[in-house]
Amino acid sequence: MPLIEMPVPKRNPSIEELAQTVGKGFEQLAYVLNGFLGSMNIKELTADKVKTGTLLAALVTIQGALANGGYIQFDENGMTINDGTKDTFRVGLDGKPVMTGGIVQSSASGYPRLEFNSEDALLNAARAIDKFIKIISSDGDTGAPALQIRDGSLGVLQFMDSIGRYHILCIPGTKYMIESYSEIILAAPMVEVPDWTSFRRYDTGENLGAALNSKADAFTGFTGTLYMATTAGGPANVAKTFVNGILVS
Repeated sequence: MPLIEMPVPKRNPSIEELAQTVGKGFEQLAYVLNGFLGSMNIKELTADKVKTGTLLAALVTIQGALANGGYIQFDENGMTINDGTKDTFRVGLDGKPVMTGGIVQSSASGYPRLEFNSEDALLNAARAIDKFIKIISSDGDTGAPALQIRDGSLGVLQFMDSIGRYHILCIPGTKYMIESYSEIILAAPMVEVPDWTSFRRYDTGENLGAALNSKADAFTGFTGTLYMATTAGGPANVAKTFVNGILVS
C-alpha cells in the first residue's frame, strides 16, 4: 500500500506554521483517499496486473521476461522494439515503420495474398498456392536472386543470373512465347542458337535446319564473265562475273 509521509512541524512552531503543516497533512491524506497515486506517496509499484484507461509518462519502457535484455519502449519519437542487441522494429509518430526481419503478409492463409519474407521468398504475390510472381533470394543453383512466375500446371518461368549472363528458364515441357502486334527487334551484336533446327515454323512445324538441308549444296548455273552495254545499242563495256549462276562481281 502507498505510504504517506505526513509533514512534521518544527520545534516550537508558530500558530501560522502549525496551521500550514496540518494543512499539508490533510492535503496528502485527501489525495490518497480520493484514489490518487503519485510520486509524492509512491516511488515504486510491483503488481501482477495494472489496469488503466490512460498512462501518461515522458518515457515508458516495458522490460519484462524478454530474452537477452530485450525491451519495448515508448517515447516522444514513437515506439521501439529491441531484441537486446539491436532495434528490430521502430515506428515514428509519422506512422512510417522500419522492421528488421520477420514476415509481413496481407492474409494469414487465404488468397489473393501479398507477402514480404526475410527468410525465403523476399516478395510473393499469389492468387493461389501454385499461381504466383515471386522474388527469391537464391535460385538454388548459382545462389543469385531470381524472379519466378508460375500459373498452375504451366510450371515455373524463371529469370536469373546464370554464369555471368541473364537467363530465362522454363521447366521442361513448358513453352515460352513472345507475341507482338508489331515487329520484334533484337538489338544485339550476335544471337546464338544451339543449331538451325531450333528455328521452326509455327504453322507447319518445319524447322530451318531441314529447309536448308533440302537445298542443293551448290548451284550449277553459268560460270564466266558477260559483257553488256549500259545503253541500248551502245558498246558492251561493262563486265559481270557469275559463278554457278550467281553474280559475284
